[in-house]
Amino acid sequence: MESIRIAYVVATPELHSDESVTACQGDVEKIFQRLQALGYDGAELMIRDPDSIEKGLFERLSRYYGIEIPALCTGEVFGQDRLSFMDPDAEVRAEAIRRTKSIIDFASVFSAQVNIGRLRGRLSREIPRERSIGWMYDAFETISEYAETRGVTLTLEPIPRVEWNNLFTIGDGIHVVQKMGRKNFRLMADVYAMNIEEKSFSDGLRLARPYLAHIHISDSNRLAPGGGNLDFACITKAIQAIDYRGYVSAELIQEPDWEEAMVRTIEILKSLRNQQ
Repeated sequence: MESIRIAYVVATPELHSDESVTACQGDVEKIFQRLQALGYDGAELMIRDPDSIEKGLFERLSRYYGIEIPALCTGEVFGQDRLSFMDPDAEVRAEAIRRTKSIIDFASVFSAQVNIGRLRGRLSREIPRERSIGWMYDAFETISEYAETRGVTLTLEPIPRVEWNNLFTIGDGIHVVQKMGRKNFRLMADVYAMNIEEKSFSDGLRLARPYLAHIHISDSNRLAPGGGNLDFACITKAIQAIDYRGYVSAELIQEPDWEEAMVRTIEILKSLRNQQ
């Protein structure tokens, strides 16, 4: 894993405090200081509304602490504001696109990726599947074209069927990426989802390799590595086998607290990297 960089997902200040948020919440200066001290390379920002964030805050933190911002996670745009590309309400869909463009602008400052997971939306019983999927693709085209002008890559995240109702597997994600056919529309792999949906990590990552731009990592129960039953030596070897050179970013439930989860994550991932 020598070429792999390690990040931790950090919530931006405008997110509402919520234990269900799979990101570190709190004093962001203290969080960046701790990331630096522990030897993390980056902070992936879980963001809700860039217009509500102090201008220049994360540019200053990134520069001062030497912590890169490789990606922006948009899950709470849906989770807290219920905005998505497949909402039955046209005004909600339009606001989801407007918000995404604002996030893309924010990401462009850091040359960061923008993750599309829950933001794509859910299928609705009252709307024909084909229409909902059409809205999703229309939104993907709009935001991809906009992101291209800003030099930003979008990454599509499959979500397991126990949590969502569309695009579950690596194969599902690849189908969409291929259909989009855009250089700046790529795939993100999530270890938690892969553990549920894929036959093996090695097979799933080999399949993802030509399209893969980012990886989320956690244990089988969304806790820090070591808190569940996943074999991280095996996962590390699977990542190495595809010669992946991007970020591995820890998206976790913050138990027993973010400081302990942050320590456990870096200890396991660094120990595995050092063993190679």
